[in-house]
Amino acid sequence: MRTETLLYSNGDNEQYPGIFSDGISKVKAYKNVHHTKAATYKWWVIGASTVALLSGAGYHWRSAIYNKMHPMVMQQLSTGVGQRKLISLSDGTQVWLGPATTLDYPQSFTRDVREMTVTGEAFIKVSSSTSRPFIIHANGVNTQTTDGHLTVQAYNNEAYVAVTLVKGNASVQVQDTVSASTTDAGQLPEGAAKQVALQANERAVFVKEENLIVKQKFASADKHMQARVNGTYEFWGMPANEVIKELSRQFQVPVELKGEYFNCKYYGELKANAPLDKFLKMFAESINATLTKENDTWVINSKGCQN
Repeated sequence: MRTETLLYSNGDNEQYPGIFSDGISKVKAYKNVHHTKAATYKWWVIGASTVALLSGAGYHWRSAIYNKMHPMVMQQLSTGVGQRKLISLSDGTQVWLGPATTLDYPQSFTRDVREMTVTGEAFIKVSSSTSRPFIIHANGVNTQTTDGHLTVQAYNNEAYVAVTLVKGNASVQVQDTVSASTTDAGQLPEGAAKQVALQANERAVFVKEENLIVKQKFASADKHMQARVNGTYEFWGMPANEVIKELSRQFQVPVELKGEYFNCKYYGELKANAPLDKFLKMFAESINATLTKENDTWVINSKGCQN
């Protein structure tokens, strides 16, 4: 139920004659006395607005000149198969790079907005700054935060990009909102969006083919992130072919998946420092497959899995 309070009425006011009649008279008297002042005030406002507009234009002009005279020096850091690296950026932000990942970042953050680009997997602890937002560009999506701790999974050979927030707040937005298959917000599939706001233990999954984002709950995001940083990869019903992609980033030894593996999912974990053959034996057994080695390639041939 909505409750309203009446502040003014043109109707019968006999119950409160002094308040309304005296008040209206005072407003009329004020208008007559201050008519000339109002005109003067009008020109003052116009002048002040002009000065403000010129000042704003001057600021942007100076900013453009500064940016041109002080071009941003970009750096690039990459990891190979099975490699992991930790880097501290100039503002104190910490970035842990997973295997087969590339990070493009400025040597020094000299602009109002801090930006970097990730291709692959990164765990990021953004140095807090409410006045200087931090934007992470990653394979079709932009993630903005001022203090977030988050993970970004954005490999080129994956059908999705996943942004998981561990701490703080963040917003995730599709970079290209024009070429989406469904651009009208009213036509979006249920649960899908072009932009989502994340809180801790939430994840945004960008589906590349559809150019849309789906928001999900992600329990124990911090624990999951720390496990991957330490080289432990947990698979909670991951499709078999996705597990093979993960292996290709961790080990130099080629692994080939054959047979009727399309319905197969794997539950378990992979330790990056453990022997590969030991993991492959467990993996092959779980998806009803044989494991053989042909020359330097491990071959997993699945006979199919029950749904």
